[in-house]
Amino acid sequence: MNTFLYICIKNIHMKKCVKCTKEFDLSNFYSSIRMKDKLDSYCKACRYEHTKSRLKITRAQRKEKMLNSPEYRAKELLLKRLSFERTIRQVMLTRTKK
Repeated sequence: MNTFLYICIKNIHMKKCVKCTKEFDLSNFYSSIRMKDKLDSYCKACRYEHTKSRLKITRAQRKEKMLNSPEYRAKELLLKRLSFERTIRQVMLTRTKK
């Protein structure tokens, strides 16, 4: 009976990463509310790589969408015009003070 308990306890302290299929200590996994054991299915290294690759894709897609969107271009032009007008006002104020 004691051997069975030891094996169960030993297996609880280790978990297999879904991506790299290596077995790690539980401290090598982030916590996750969604999972049954409350730990992420990827190890920390695999989660970092996965997140990093998704961020690159997301940034590129977001930039492409913004550049192709007429609403975004109109907003950018408006912001540039407002910034230019603000700069002109500041220049005019500094000239009148002299």
